[in-house]
Parts: sequence; C-alpha cells; structure tokens
Amino acid sequence: MLSLLEILTCKEGFINYQLFCTFVVSKTIYTIFYYAIGYCYL
Repeated sequence: MLSLLEILTCKEGFINYQLFCTFVVSKTIYTIFYYAIGYCYL
C-alpha cells in the first residue's frame, strides 16, 4: 500500500513536471514568434 505522503509527493512531482513542460513550450513558442517578428521588421 502506498502511504498518503507518497501519493501526495507523486502528484506534486507530476504537477511540477507539467508546469515545467508548459513553461518550456511557451518559452520556445515565444522565442520563435519573437525572431519571426524581428525578421519581418528588419
């Protein structure tokens, strides 16, 4: 049986992983848009 603490830690780790992935994806998209717009205005 998993203890309550182990389940909470696992869930928190999963949420942190999701937040990290979301951050990386959004930063990548932002960078691409930034360069695309900068390239168009040059």
